[in-house]
Amino acid sequence: MNTAAIAYIRVSTEDQKLGMEAQLKAIERYCKASGYTLNGVHTDHGVSGGLELDKRPALQDALDQVAKEKPSVLVVAKRCRLARDGYVAAMVHRLVERTGGKVECADGVGNGDGAEDKLMRGMLDLFAEYERELIRGRTRAALAAKRRKKEYTGGARRWGWDVDENGKETPNKEEQDIALRARELRADGKSYRAIVRVFTSQRVPTRDGRPWNAMRARTVTRSEAA
Repeated sequence: MNTAAIAYIRVSTEDQKLGMEAQLKAIERYCKASGYTLNGVHTDHGVSGGLELDKRPALQDALDQVAKEKPSVLVVAKRCRLARDGYVAAMVHRLVERTGGKVECADGVGNGDGAEDKLMRGMLDLFAEYERELIRGRTRAALAAKRRKKEYTGGARRWGWDVDENGKETPNKEEQDIALRARELRADGKSYRAIVRVFTSQRVPTRDGRPWNAMRARTVTRSEAA
C-alpha cells in the first residue's frame, strides 16, 4: 500500500529564511525519493513556532488528515518548521503516532526510531526553542533602540507622541499634559477608576472620543514623558 504524505509548512513573521516555496520543494523532493504520494499541503502563514496547537489551524488540519489516511506520514521541511517549543513538538508526535503515522523531516535529520534519533529530535527541539528566544530578544532590543531614538515602531502610536512623515516621534503637548495630570493623580493615591472619574467630570478628551476607562487611564499614566 502506498504511503500518503501530508505536508505541513509554517512561515512565521519572525524568521523568513525558509520560505513557503522552498519548504514545499524540499518536501516534494523528499516524498519522491521516499516513494510517498503527497496528498495534502497545509500552510500556517505568519505563525510563530512557539504557539500551541489551538492557535495553528493548518497544523490541526494536517493532523486530521494524517489520522484519516492509512498509512501516512506528516512531513516538514525541517524540524524547526514543526515547532519551536519542545512541548508542542512532543504533542504532535504523540498525536500522529497514536493514529499509526510518523513525523518525518525532509532534511532526513532524526527520522529514525532508534535511541540516537530520539535524542537528536529532542536536541533539535531544544535548539529551535533557544533560537526562538534569541529572535524574541533581538526583536525587543531593536524596538527598544528605535524607541530611544524616538522612531515609530509600528502599530498604534504611543500616547503622548505624534509621528511625522519621516517616521520620527514628536511630543504631543496636549496628550503629554494629560499624562502628567494622570501621574500626579496616581502619585496622590488615586486608583485608575478614580482617575477615570476625575477625567470624566473634567471632560478631559480621549484620543478617539470614546469614554475613559481604567485600562485607558493605566496606559496614559504609564506612557513615556517627553
